[in-house]
Amino acid sequence: MLNWQAYPRLKLASQHFGKTPADLSADEQIQLEKMLEHQLAMEARILDYAAQAGISVQAADLNAVLDEVKKAYADEEVWKASMAAVKLDL
Repeated sequence: MLNWQAYPRLKLASQHFGKTPADLSADEQIQLEKMLEHQLAMEARILDYAAQAGISVQAADLNAVLDEVKKAYADEEVWKASMAAVKLDL
């Protein structure tokens, strides 16, 4: 796994299985890999379109989305531990 894939992997595992990637069964891991491949291909198409169209995202918008993601965790320490477990930092 490439390090930059850690976040989409965590997001998909959490959304679809309610678990971290490390806690998935072998069958769930296979499903996750298929979903990740599809997700990354879709994101690549979106980013290509945005670049061609001159579309960008503001830092405030990114921070708002990050705040929404954090709401899924009990507190800041649980959030940090989860991020560290998948080798992500902010």
